[in-house]
Amino acid sequence: MSKTGFLVKVKAKNREYFYLRKSFWKDKKPQNKNVFSFGNKQKALNSFYEWKNNIENMPADLREMGFDREDIVNWIDQIEGELNK
Repeated sequence: MSKTGFLVKVKAKNREYFYLRKSFWKDKKPQNKNVFSFGNKQKALNSFYEWKNNIENMPADLREMGFDREDIVNWIDQIEGELNK
């Protein structure tokens, strides 16, 4: 299965949550579906750093979708880039 999805940030109750989202077309209209939840910002970053150091700890669902260490590094950069704004 080829990897499909992108990291998104959703704000709720003054907290930021991160999801892996997939976009697709249904009835000639664009649709979005969250396919994986990473949790709040700190939880997401903690997980990403753990997975970066040991890819075997990455959930099997994500590995089966084709995501790898390079994607994790990109996600870390995206989230940390938000911190510097």
